[in-house]
Parts: sequence; C-alpha cells; structure tokens
Amino acid sequence: MSLALRRTTVGVASLAIAATSLVGCSNSESDSTSTSTTTSTSAAEATTTTTESSSAAADKKDEKSGKKAIVMEYGAADTLASLGLEDHIAAISTVNGKLPKPLEGLQSKIGEDGIKDLGSLKQPKLDVIADLSPDVIYYGARGRKIKDEFSKLSDNVYYTQAEGKDGKTFFESNRENVEQVAKDFGVMDKAEPKLAEIDKLVDEVKAKSADAGTALILMTTGGKVSAYGADDGWYGFIYNDLGFKPAGDIVNSDVHGNTISWEQLAELNPDHVFVFDRDAAIGNEGESAEQILDNEIFKQTNAAKNGNVHYLEPQNWYLVGGGLDAMKSMVTEVKDALK
Repeated sequence: MSLALRRTTVGVASLAIAATSLVGCSNSESDSTSTSTTTSTSAAEATTTTTESSSAAADKKDEKSGKKAIVMEYGAADTLASLGLEDHIAAISTVNGKLPKPLEGLQSKIGEDGIKDLGSLKQPKLDVIADLSPDVIYYGARGRKIKDEFSKLSDNVYYTQAEGKDGKTFFESNRENVEQVAKDFGVMDKAEPKLAEIDKLVDEVKAKSADAGTALILMTTGGKVSAYGADDGWYGFIYNDLGFKPAGDIVNSDVHGNTISWEQLAELNPDHVFVFDRDAAIGNEGESAEQILDNEIFKQTNAAKNGNVHYLEPQNWYLVGGGLDAMKSMVTEVKDALK
C-alpha cells in the first residue's frame, strides 16, 4: 500500500491512498454481514423495472390490496415500516437470522406464518422468492451480482441503495428511493411530510457545519481504523450534503474505506471526527471503537482534545443507511453533535 501525505497552500493535510487499500473483508466473513454500499453501481441499476405503464398501474393499486414485497435492502425496509406497510413485506433478508436494531419492530413478524427469512443479502433464497410470486422486489448493493435473477421473479425490481453518484446527491438518491416505494403502494401523501422533515434537518446541519471546522468520518473494524473521503458514494454525504469541510483529500475510497495510521490522523488533525463501529454493527467480537481510538497520538487531535469525537449508531450507518426513520436518525445524530 502506497501512502502519501501532501499539504495544500492553506496548510490542509491531504491524504492520497491507493485504491487497493481496504479493511479486511475476508473470505470467512458471512455474506450476510457485509451490506456497505459500493460506488460502482451503474446508473441503470437504480431503476431495473418493467415498463412505465406497469409502474403506473402499480401506483393505482390500493394500499390494502395484498400486494407483496420482497426486501433485500434495509433502507426500503425502513421506508415500508415508517409508512405503515409492514404487512406487505412477504420476505426479508437478515444478518444471521436477525434484523438490524433500527428494524427490530419487524423482527417479531419473521416466522413461518409471517415474514419469510430470505437468508443473506448477498445470496438470498431464490426459491422462497419464487414461491411467493412477489409484486415488487427491492434490492441493494449486495444483490447486484444476481439482479438478473430477480427480474425473472417479478416484473418490478428496484435498486434502492442510497448513493451520492451519477450526478445525484446522497439525499436526492434517498428521496427517489423513498418515493419509489411510496408510489408502489399509493402512499405518497404519507411519505412527503417525512421527507420534508429530513430536508429541514439537513438544512439545519448545513447552517451549523459551515463554521464547525474540518471533519473526518472513520470506521473501526478488527482493531483498525479506516477513513472515508468526499468521493465515497455513501459516507461522503457528511461533506457533500451536510457541508462539513473535509480534513483532508482522501481519494480512491474502497467500500470499507482506506486504512489510516495514527500519524496520518494526527497530521490531518480534524476538528470533528464521526466514527462508527463495523464490528458492533454486524455482531463481531473485538475491540470497540472507543477502545481502538483510546490512543495517545489520536488524543492530540483537535477533535479529541475538544470533545468532538462523535460515536454514531453503527447499524443505522453501516446496515441501513437510508429510508425515512433511519435517515432522520442519522442526520439528527450529526445535528446533535454540533450543539
């Protein structure tokens, strides 16, 4: 791994990290425990559907018509739950049989007579999907490789992972995904007020972040620390959408961020650090984010000295990362950090 720090004329540290750097996403890791978004999804995947006439017909179907949804992306699951559409979820992917804590309201509904467990996000049980004859399928980054299989099982298949790319901001992408789900079930009137709440929160954060100094978003896992830059399709929204000035130029971000040393963190010297614990999110044992960042060099950063190291709810940030209630909670966490 080649690492090089460079400073701009205004003294901001800049970190160039090789694209091959990544935090250990080992082959032994369960497919179901890796749901972080990627930045390589094609624009076409965002709307893998049948004709517009089919979608329009779906819009007109009554909410209580018994329409069945297959959910393999947790932002869509959050949206369905937030809009009171839980009973339309026929099957959902899980992480070792469990749903993320933000979706715990759906956990009790999983069973033989309720929502079917599809297994992992990456390798769902296609036979279960086929038996259910779903009206609509929602999938995310981990289902990209088998998306063609989904189109054989339903006429309406949507990629609903929120991503800041292809000319869209992260929040524009999330809004489109929420609107798609709401239109599918004819409940746009319920979705709009909730989306407006998120927009209001974003504006409130932006009003404060402009004078908050520099920021850096970190992930801890396996005893290591990774950083995400503004070019990351998911976590880059801290900078691109919420208005924080990046502490450094972190380029070629991998899906699991780019490993960073304590010395590099010290040179970047962010005023705010936002950190989430991947191991806690997926139930892996190991040092917590707090334990890992209990480092004498890191303690000398402005963020640590001024009490501006903000520990984020890991399952929202790593496993859900979109929707309505989860998205509102994520932005609220950032807003509260600036009080």
